This record gives sequence, structure tokens and C-alpha cells, in this order.
Amino acid sequence: MSQGLDEVNRAIRILVGRNATLHQRLYEAAKVFADASHGPYQWPKRLANQADELSGRLTAKGNIAGTVNSMDATDAREVAEEMLELATALNVATVTYVPAPMKLPIGTGSRRRLDVAGASS
Repeated sequence: MSQGLDEVNRAIRILVGRNATLHQRLYEAAKVFADASHGPYQWPKRLANQADELSGRLTAKGNIAGTVNSMDATDAREVAEEMLELATALNVATVTYVPAPMKLPIGTGSRRRLDVAGASS
């Protein structure tokens, strides 16, 4: 699940942390994001679909450079926000991801009951 997440987070650091224009930051972040989104990762289907849609938006004019250069400020901001939202969702999904059903041990007989009714403060 965490595969590709490092690259996505690196793309976000580029997007928000550099001293450059939005278009320059978006272009650099999009290149890193493209590498992350094309890997054979086990992302949740909904997030993988979002990544595919975002990749499509970033290459709508044939390549990342041409697409980003043709965006006005509003489009660039929207795509940057989509990238941030996807990265946030991937980070949350990674924290809450359970790779396989877990069996909780269920003890019999030797369990002690917690007496909350008799507790006083």
C-alpha cells in the first residue's frame, strides 16, 4: 500500500515547498507524480482511479510540459489542489490500511470481566 507514496509525497513537497511560480512547481511535481502513479501499486481502487484521472489531466495536451504550459492560473490551481487532495487521501488510506483480514483472539474461560458497575471514583 505504501508503495508509490514516497514519490507522491515528494511531488507534494515540490508543489508546496519551492520558491517558483505555480506553473513551474506544478510541472516539476507532475513529473514526479507521473512516476508514482504509473507503478504497479496496490492503492485502493477509488484512489487509483483518481490518480489515473489526474494523470489524464496532466497529459491532456500530449505531455506534461505542454499541458501545464497551456493551463491558466485557475486550471493550474485546481490541478494542484487535486494532487494535494489525492496525496492526503493516499496518506490516510495508508494509515488505515489493513492488508488482510485479522483474526482477533477470543479467549474462553480464562477471561476476566471488567467490573465497571462496581467501580467508584
